[in-house]
Amino acid sequence: MNLCQDLAGKLGFYCSQVITKTDERCTYISTPFVLTHGKPLDIYVIERSDGIVITDDGFSIAEMMAAGINLSDRRSWKGISDIAIRYGFTLEDSGAIVVKVQAKDVEKWLQAGLGLLAELAAWETERIQSKDADMSFHDAVEEVLRRHKLQKPVSTDASAVFGGREYLFDFKWGDTFVDVVRSSRQAVNAKLRKAVEIKLSETERSDTLFIVDDRADQQKGREDCAVLGLHSKAVQFTVFEKMAGQQFH
Repeated sequence: MNLCQDLAGKLGFYCSQVITKTDERCTYISTPFVLTHGKPLDIYVIERSDGIVITDDGFSIAEMMAAGINLSDRRSWKGISDIAIRYGFTLEDSGAIVVKVQAKDVEKWLQAGLGLLAELAAWETERIQSKDADMSFHDAVEEVLRRHKLQKPVSTDASAVFGGREYLFDFKWGDTFVDVVRSSRQAVNAKLRKAVEIKLSETERSDTLFIVDDRADQQKGREDCAVLGLHSKAVQFTVFEKMAGQQFH
């Protein structure tokens, strides 16, 4: 099987045939996706006697940690693991994202792998832009959602399609898509752009909620909520925590 000739040409990416240290035939495919510090997210296709293994290089988690995202324990890998699972892949203990397929299905799985890497890059960017790289505020919001009086089911790293475009959210709380917002100009601007895009593109009313971190500065939190509230539901974290069980309209 010559993937560089059969498949990579269709995708338009650089491709080369290499031999691994264990003497396995491997196809390296360069993709346009990169992490914040410039690390490329590339695909490796390894031919084995019992099938084809499609994987990344296994170093993405280490690179995200170097960028300031706290991924020091396996619990904090859940967001990445959920993305991998969504595309049919597995996040292994080594940090590699892997799937094993049959040769006849390689093209389909390469397309899935490209979608996975694109979403992984977006996930990292959102974490850094929100200034919640250490996930502390994210964890605080999750704790309040799970003990909320309304007892709605909570899932992490949710996604929804509005106007034909997929958007990522930190949580799905019942039917509501929830994003946490660090109270910084960069984070608020990123979420504001997202709220405006959804408002302009949706075909029916979306159920979204932005929870703003106001623990250090409640006045700033109120101002940020006022801006976001023009386009979506928004609430200060301290208010949300105190008024657990009350619907926000």
